[in-house]
Amino acid sequence: MNNTIHRIGNLGRDPEQRTTSAGKDVTSFSIGVKRAYKGSDGVDTDWFNCTAFGQAGIYLFNHAKKGDTVHVIGSHESRTYEKEGEKKTIWEVKVREASIITRRNRDAESATEEDVDPFAMD
Repeated sequence: MNNTIHRIGNLGRDPEQRTTSAGKDVTSFSIGVKRAYKGSDGVDTDWFNCTAFGQAGIYLFNHAKKGDTVHVIGSHESRTYEKEGEKKTIWEVKVREASIITRRNRDAESATEEDVDPFAMD
């Protein structure tokens, strides 16, 4: 089976970049993706944590900002770790390819990821 995931969504925060102990660049960000459901407004947002290594991560770090609509292609992977004696599992998208589809107005920089509707049009 091939584990390939495509996501188009809006960045919930500016991409953050760091260098691993092995000297590799890694960029972390989250994207909000609309999901329809039966309910009062019929729309919800799912958040995907993403990690990009190499050129895809460098591109997003240098050119993308919170609110921009991006398309990422990668694999959906889990990581397990232990915190305070409790085993935790997180899922994230390991990004292989990324592109910016549209750029959001750069004036709306003050809201946090929890406060912003990533699909609101300025």
